[in-house]
Amino acid sequence: MQIKTSIKRMVKNILLKITAHRKLNEVILKVLKKLYKYINKAILILSITNYEKNKNKCLITVEREDKNNLINKLLKYDIISFDIFDTLILRSIANPKDLFELMGLQHNVQLFKRVRIESERDARKSSTNIDHDVNIDDIYNLIEKRSGIAKQEGINLEIALEKKCCFANPYMYDIFKILKENGKKIIVTSDMYLDKSTIIEILNNCGYDPDYIFISNNEGRMKEKGGLQKLIDEKFKNLSKIHIGDNYKSDIEESKKVGWDTYYYKNVHDIYSEYRIKGMSTLGGSFYNGILEDYLYNGNWNKNKFFTFGFKYLGILICAYCEWLNETADKNNATKILFPSRDMYIVQQVYNKFFRKYDNEYVQISRMASIYMDFNKSTEMLLNYLKDYLKVEQKYKVKEVLYKIGLICITEFLSEVKIDEDEKFDIEQFNKLKILIYSKKDIVEKYYNEHKKAALHYFSNCVDGHDNVLFADTNGRCTSLLGITHLLNDNGINTKVIGSFLYSVSDRGYVEAKFSNDSLNVFLFSCIYNINFFAKFRKYAIQRTEILEALFSAPKGTLKTYSFDNNGNVKFEYTVENMDKQYLNDILAGVLLFAELYKKYNDPQLYHLLPIDAWLPIDTVLENDEIIKMFKDLKINMELGA
Repeated sequence: MQIKTSIKRMVKNILLKITAHRKLNEVILKVLKKLYKYINKAILILSITNYEKNKNKCLITVEREDKNNLINKLLKYDIISFDIFDTLILRSIANPKDLFELMGLQHNVQLFKRVRIESERDARKSSTNIDHDVNIDDIYNLIEKRSGIAKQEGINLEIALEKKCCFANPYMYDIFKILKENGKKIIVTSDMYLDKSTIIEILNNCGYDPDYIFISNNEGRMKEKGGLQKLIDEKFKNLSKIHIGDNYKSDIEESKKVGWDTYYYKNVHDIYSEYRIKGMSTLGGSFYNGILEDYLYNGNWNKNKFFTFGFKYLGILICAYCEWLNETADKNNATKILFPSRDMYIVQQVYNKFFRKYDNEYVQISRMASIYMDFNKSTEMLLNYLKDYLKVEQKYKVKEVLYKIGLICITEFLSEVKIDEDEKFDIEQFNKLKILIYSKKDIVEKYYNEHKKAALHYFSNCVDGHDNVLFADTNGRCTSLLGITHLLNDNGINTKVIGSFLYSVSDRGYVEAKFSNDSLNVFLFSCIYNINFFAKFRKYAIQRTEILEALFSAPKGTLKTYSFDNNGNVKFEYTVENMDKQYLNDILAGVLLFAELYKKYNDPQLYHLLPIDAWLPIDTVLENDEIIKMFKDLKINMELGA
């Protein structure tokens, strides 16, 4: 920023000197003025570009002072003073005033947040003692008149919600406990409208037991004006003191004025605020950023980049999707949820641990297995996937393609359409294979007969006793959904299998029609729902789908076939596992931590996460080079059978 300012100042000075020289050719002056304009524009563009780069620093971290170093510094003092909120105690929302939005929902009163903020401001203005902070009674005397909400009812709700969203700062909690173990005298201070007894209860709930507590509205003095520090200084004369806090004026400047040493603990929400994702809902964004910043930037975070990624980007998406699955099951009278392998591996674990409402099962399925158990009706889908091999960079031989998609049973008939199995697979070979596959459908169906029987046995047991089941999946292409539906319905099992997808990139035709008549459900976006998200995703569909499905996937190979073992039980054959288990385990651990905190601090009766809240965090990083590089070995090959 200093360099940009220096450049602008230098050019401006040159122009002033030139302008003062009257004999200078006016044309040159115009050119130079234009140059100045373009330099300004270039600097602006540079600023925006740098901001965008920084904004997309997906795994930005912060280094706090080592706890042991800080503890050693603090042990030298007779008295250690801590600020309370945003230092010892963190909240699960990014902005404390967003608590008033929750209260407005609970009271079912519009604009309550504004009423609450203005009432506190006006109570302070009307206070006769400029050094005295107002208390919660002062505030709610005004609120009762302005909103019709009974004073005590309002106070009780605010205190209850405040207690629910407060928790101990892990970094400061460790420091506090070690200081106490060493016999240090600890005091806590706060400029706060809540009464002392409530503050004590919040502190105790968070595991803190300070020796002395000084609250502005109880003591009649404020830290912000230095009065509280003077009061404490008078009480503890001739003792060395240090104060730790996040507000630079109240905690640092005013404490220094009375001769205390200070330690500035930068507010966790100030560290990341300029990088926050724009466009999230007020409550969803506040909760997301609150939890994110509280844990990533308090000074205790020591997780690797994969754990951090799961916590920061996937956790909110999966939590929101799990909530939506329950709502969708309610609306469709579903009594069971099927989570297909491999894409729903992480989702099912989160669902069962934190959101379980319905019976559910992790079912073994894949596009390839689905097509062959439903080959009679899915032949066109097979040809569609076969054609995809024309688009890949690597050029396969015909026999390699047939092996990959499980059609080795027609190899002996290639001569009938004049194909050499060692020829390169191209459009000419595709057209010939298309004719051959149509003509040999009976042979392919016979080849996969045991596969189909085993699949029928397996899925009939999965849906037994259920009239309606949800089929959850990442990308709604309907291949597996239709395969299961046809398999069951064609064999007299009339269970309705209801597609409930995370998102869908399918554009025109069948899937579009199914969404339009409400036969399919989608959470994030589709060609007819949240189409701005849909359009953006479609621009990078293959790359983004590969990464998303890899991130959601199980550390296991893809299902190839169903069959029976010697005891008549269904067994599964998989492709070779090619994924790093540790990556996925770390990602899952990060997701589970976010889900645990979401369930702990969110009240589902008040609000659920919206699709926009769930999608925007992951959307910001799907094009990020850092992310693509991180997961280059994790990406799933989207070719059928790969």
